[in-house]
Amino acid sequence: MGSYFGIRAIYKDTTLIFAKEMKLTISIGTGVSKVAYIYTTKTGATGSGTVTSTTTISAIFGSTFTFTPTAASGYSMNSYTSSRFIDSDMTLSFTAKSSSSSGGGGGCVYADSKILTSLNGDTKEARTLITGNKIVAYDKEKKSFVQTLVLKRYILTEPTNIYILSFGDGTELSITPKHKVLTKDGFISVWDDNGQEQISVGTRLIGKDGEKTIVGVRREVTADDTTVYNYRTIKGDAFVANGVIVENESETTVGNVVNNLFNNEGGVSTASLVGGGDISKQHV
Repeated sequence: MGSYFGIRAIYKDTTLIFAKEMKLTISIGTGVSKVAYIYTTKTGATGSGTVTSTTTISAIFGSTFTFTPTAASGYSMNSYTSSRFIDSDMTLSFTAKSSSSSGGGGGCVYADSKILTSLNGDTKEARTLITGNKIVAYDKEKKSFVQTLVLKRYILTEPTNIYILSFGDGTELSITPKHKVLTKDGFISVWDDNGQEQISVGTRLIGKDGEKTIVGVRREVTADDTTVYNYRTIKGDAFVANGVIVENESETTVGNVVNNLFNNEGGVSTASLVGGGDISKQHV
């Protein structure tokens, strides 16, 4: 009997007579939003699935699994296991490396975030702001607020990591893990360059009207495409989202955008400030 239970599978031609169930664990590590897989058994049967967190699934000896991982916001896939023949229980780990730019930016806010557009407290949802709209910017050096114009809107649409920061006053802010927010210790993001969380309950953020203390942090990995936003403004290094000071986008391409937005007399060309002009972000 002992040797019988040591047998993993018995086939007659391509007909499965007996098979011991195998365990395939797909481990989703840093920087991966999901892993899709398809499989083919020795009998020719096929199937597929998608996982967004570490998951153990049943597998039949002799099956071949093929994997397609998707990098999370701010990451790019490095080398990974593309396929595996099931001959025993196994665990496959998928991780990605940070692809965010250094020195700021590299993050986005959720589409329904309320962006401060005037010093009187007016706001607009992030999804509605376009190039040329007015926005309130924050100057890091002068530590002051000023109404300015949006030079460029940066967007990302894909399955995305979103962190929801809950504050003691009952408000929340939804951002991608590489978007920097102003804290008592300066601008930091939820994730550091190694994908480790560095914002937690108790972290004190600087808001337009005072401090906001984080009382809850939760992560959501969207299964479907999600659009998130960031902006570059004429003045200031940051803007205000849901009452919290968050950093502007700081890609090097912005220098050319600034030049295009000013006319020969040194004034702003309103013609170039109307509509479109989005930049699809490659990292958030």
